Amino acid sequence: MREAELLQSIIERSRSTLKPPPGAPLDRVRVGPGDDLAVLAEVSGSLLLGVDQVVDGLHVNAKTTPWNVIGSKAVRRSVSDIAAMAGMPIASVISLVLPQDATKVQFDALHDGLVESAQACDVPLVGGDIAVHLSPGPLTISVTVLARAPEGGAVLRSGGRVGDRVWVSGELGRTLDPDGGGAHLFFEPRVSVARALHGQLGEDLHAMIDLSDGLGRDGARLAKASGCTARLRAIDLPCARAASWQEALCDGEDYELLAAVSPEVDLPASVDGVQLTCIGVLEHPHQAGGCLLERPDGTVHCADEDGWDHRGDV
Repeated sequence: MREAELLQSIIERSRSTLKPPPGAPLDRVRVGPGDDLAVLAEVSGSLLLGVDQVVDGLHVNAKTTPWNVIGSKAVRRSVSDIAAMAGMPIASVISLVLPQDATKVQFDALHDGLVESAQACDVPLVGGDIAVHLSPGPLTISVTVLARAPEGGAVLRSGGRVGDRVWVSGELGRTLDPDGGGAHLFFEPRVSVARALHGQLGEDLHAMIDLSDGLGRDGARLAKASGCTARLRAIDLPCARAASWQEALCDGEDYELLAAVSPEVDLPASVDGVQLTCIGVLEHPHQAGGCLLERPDGTVHCADEDGWDHRGDV
């Protein structure tokens, strides 16, 4: 496939997808793919900007996974970071490097997955860049997202306080099947849950992070950024698909929200149809680590390094 043909295909296929639905407010996208830069309507307040990657062999298996599903995961992975800060999505741009042997059918499926997921997540695809490896190389997708911070500012990892209760959305563990499939391909970014929590809790929502690398690692990141130690309880972890508490702690790629909330607030059992579970508290920083897990037998384990390390084959 020639780059010029791919670019023209993207432009033509994007024209209809960037049109606002009937009755929608003023379109935020003034100029989409086809020019040197996209043009967006001016946004007031603070902007959130982030980027994430999906690489064949690290995050997906392109030999066994449909390419539209790969495209969908690539977008949702970045949108999950918007949820972590309770942001409001605006738009996305995508940089794509195709392997030499990619076919037009694969590319069209990939593009459909990217565009459809971007629409579903309210981050319309407004531009990007595309290339083909000159030598053998993996499919690589880089998705940059733009969002608006909520009123009062984005929810950061660093706002947790000693005494806060630690809550998690959804269920954890068993996200990756042996063949590369599994829940990590089909998760829903918790944007609406984060927005609902922010609306209900306001300043009582102190800190938040999305769980991409595992509860142990990401829990430690939130706690350390907040100058605390998180003490979690294995018996309270919400385990998915009969997962063990060890899998809930370590598997990663859950894309659920982990939040530090004022102890004076008691959250409901669910928000926006998604289960919420209190799994621990933030304590004064402890030399034993940033995330401590109380095992069912009462012993305590440092979970700082328990999680998914994106260095091996999927």
